[in-house]
Amino acid sequence: MKTLAVASQKGGVGKTTVSLNLALAFAKAGYRTVLADTDPQGAVGFSLPSARESRGLAGYLTGGSTLEDVLIRTRFEELSLLPVGPMNPQDARAFGEYLADGTRLERLAEALAPDTDLLLYDTPCGFGGVTMGVLRNADGVLSPLQAEPIAMRTLPQLLETIGYLRQD
Repeated sequence: MKTLAVASQKGGVGKTTVSLNLALAFAKAGYRTVLADTDPQGAVGFSLPSARESRGLAGYLTGGSTLEDVLIRTRFEELSLLPVGPMNPQDARAFGEYLADGTRLERLAEALAPDTDLLLYDTPCGFGGVTMGVLRNADGVLSPLQAEPIAMRTLPQLLETIGYLRQD
């Protein structure tokens, strides 16, 4: 199984849109794909009523739910979604700290591996705990950029962060 992170230090660059479209494209190409929403804002699941009812990634990682309980099958046989689950804004920081070392996300990938070709992570903006945990586990990183000076200036920071993590 391969893992791909969609990450950027800057918000509003289209990470979720890119993640959703990539997940669908890979699934339509025949790859068994899971799109995991690691952003506490939970945008991947906004349009799915079943996602709002799921305990999601947070419920699975804290041991309250099984993977089968939180994975949402779509009308495309090869595509499943793993919403982040309900989260109070005040819990977002603790969630980030919980995922920062990457071990819990590594266990998630191991659990998904037998039935998954691609695990695609949609991350929150910035290099906080959640994104760092995802980057520690990703085989590759895709970073959407807007054609503007501020967005372009964030790219070296992302590359430095990835380089730092690859040295660990």
